[in-house]
Amino acid sequence: MSVTLLYNDQIRQVTSREVGNATWIPAAELAALTGFEFKPEGACYGDACIPLLPAQGKAIHTDGEVNLQAVAAKLEQGLVQDEDVISLGPIAAVRQRFAQGQAPDFDLVDRAGQPVSLSLYADKKVILMTWASW
Repeated sequence: MSVTLLYNDQIRQVTSREVGNATWIPAAELAALTGFEFKPEGACYGDACIPLLPAQGKAIHTDGEVNLQAVAAKLEQGLVQDEDVISLGPIAAVRQRFAQGQAPDFDLVDRAGQPVSLSLYADKKVILMTWASW
């Protein structure tokens, strides 16, 4: 079986297996998607590791696979699933930057076709407005 994972602007089709209400996927696939590395001590991002201890006596990661729902809960990451499509929200550590009023840097093209980076306005207050046609 396979599932489609949505995270930030990425879409990834991964192999999976269902065990009860849990979706198990290769840890390497989740690591490639989120930037976390899965080690025996837990989910690590750089030097910071979040322990992935068994939840309610059930394993969270084993043999190169991770229980996607349990890992998302440990990382305080929102998860919404509709059949074989799973959308993952931002990880708590990333959300914290927004709570502090600090957006991550990004580049866009302005109306004249010139590249503009948010970091150009680092010392100024910026209002970000978005619009979508749907």
